[in-house]
Amino acid sequence: ELKQTLEFKQMPILEVNGKSYSQSQAIYFFLCRKIGNLLGNNEEDEYQILYLLNCYPDISPSLYKVIFATEKSGEQYN
Repeated sequence: ELKQTLEFKQMPILEVNGKSYSQSQAIYFFLCRKIGNLLGNNEEDEYQILYLLNCYPDISPSLYKVIFATEKSGEQYN
């Protein structure tokens, strides 16, 4: 039921003052600006922060395999 009300029919969502925000990267940016100076003091700081935020989708599938690998699966990770 909740899923049908979501903009892209998926989580995460953030609701602030009755307005819903979706898409995790956009939410990160919104919160960084809303809370205060969380994007650094200059363009280089902001780049490093955005770089780290955007690394997560690239490395998370590999991390899941390592974290949830079992002896039974026969998978080995170096």
